[in-house]
Amino acid sequence: HLRQCYRENRMHLSCCHRLAHRPGWIETSCELLNNPYSNELEAIFVARDVSREKQYEQVVNTLVTNDYDVIFVIDTNDSSLQLMRMAASSGTPLWSKDSKFSVKDIFSYLRRNCQESNVEEIIQQNSLSTIKKQLKNNALYTTNYSLIIQGKLCYKRMVYSYLGSDTRSILCAVQDYTESQRLEQQQKSTLENALREAKRAGAAKSDFLSDMSHEIRTPMNSIIGMTKLAQDEVLQNPQLALNYLDNIEASSIFLLGIINDILDMSRIESNKFELHYEWVLPSQLIDSVLSMIKPQMQKKGIHFYTSRPDSLSASTEFYVDVMRTKQILINLLNNACKFTPEGGTVHLEICRCHKEGSHAIDEIIVSDTGCGISSEFQKHIFEPFTQERNSQSSATQGTGLGLALVKKIITAMGGSVSLTSELNRGSTFTLKFPYEFRVRTTPAKTTEGIKADDAVLKGTCIMLAEDH
Repeated sequence: HLRQCYRENRMHLSCCHRLAHRPGWIETSCELLNNPYSNELEAIFVARDVSREKQYEQVVNTLVTNDYDVIFVIDTNDSSLQLMRMAASSGTPLWSKDSKFSVKDIFSYLRRNCQESNVEEIIQQNSLSTIKKQLKNNALYTTNYSLIIQGKLCYKRMVYSYLGSDTRSILCAVQDYTESQRLEQQQKSTLENALREAKRAGAAKSDFLSDMSHEIRTPMNSIIGMTKLAQDEVLQNPQLALNYLDNIEASSIFLLGIINDILDMSRIESNKFELHYEWVLPSQLIDSVLSMIKPQMQKKGIHFYTSRPDSLSASTEFYVDVMRTKQILINLLNNACKFTPEGGTVHLEICRCHKEGSHAIDEIIVSDTGCGISSEFQKHIFEPFTQERNSQSSATQGTGLGLALVKKIITAMGGSVSLTSELNRGSTFTLKFPYEFRVRTTPAKTTEGIKADDAVLKGTCIMLAEDH
């Protein structure tokens, strides 16, 4: 082989190869010469460690391969381009590596595929005169544009620089930044949505504070005014004074409800909300709720119906948070009562939808024939501090926290709440209520024959001691 190289006048040979026993590269070079004294062909071999150079070369190649789709050199004398590298996924016309083409070919390609409205301006930015002008004062010059490649929108960046100190050659590297652009737009969209949500939440809280100042001021003024009137009439007209005290009691209860809702929401949002489970007879829990709701329905002239499954037997106990379960049911039934006109209908239905071992899921459905909820507001119905403004709801007192609390509590229990509603036709709230159950081994004490009715309490004196 060496003799053949000598006959072909190839006097210098070299090759690089990895070391076999340790990391590194060696460059072996060979110089061929004819010994003038012996007239014999001689070869001088030199081995040189080029590990550092090879490593640097690999680093550069890796960076170039990962970061750039196309690399070419522009000859400033005749505007010709020499292609140095092109990835198959670049979408650029596949000229052969050794072929030459001109800047005009790039411009034609941009006119065909660039999606920018100012394509001529982009072409001007990539003209040789503009590139040379920019490189006078800058080491790098960058332009951006977008292309349609195989039916997909892609974003490209062209980076220009002189090739070392040679101002006759300009290196151009084309970089694809489609993925980073997509992530940037996604992050921008997320931030914009978060900003809109923050503004909406801020506006909702501002509205809430405005409403609460009115909601709290109204019962407080009533309490103060009625107290003064009761004091004036307590001796001269005791019956009138009692009427004032009844009004004070009603205003106090309403004010306490507002404060409780605010405190509950504060606990939930500060992660201080806890569920306290205990065994309870479901019939007792439901009867307790109905005893509070039925008088309101009767007073307003609303037809109130309940449907219970046979599974709610006297021997079955549920493991639930009794207070929070009552709160959910009372909030939903109170809303149904508030927004249903006289002569309307409210229906509470409980049905078993799933059972596995000692765990079950019931559907609790509260439906009414009230004013309903618009489709637009249904998107925000479970958000705190929100209330729909219409002729029916504007006349109804409330904090806008009741349904938000229902959503938070039932979610904490592992369930869910959904809504179907039509404006001026009524609403239906459906709870998926999960729980554990067991069958009592000893029968519970029953109070058969006693019903939840105000008439039972007439003429009876009661002392209530409540521990807060």
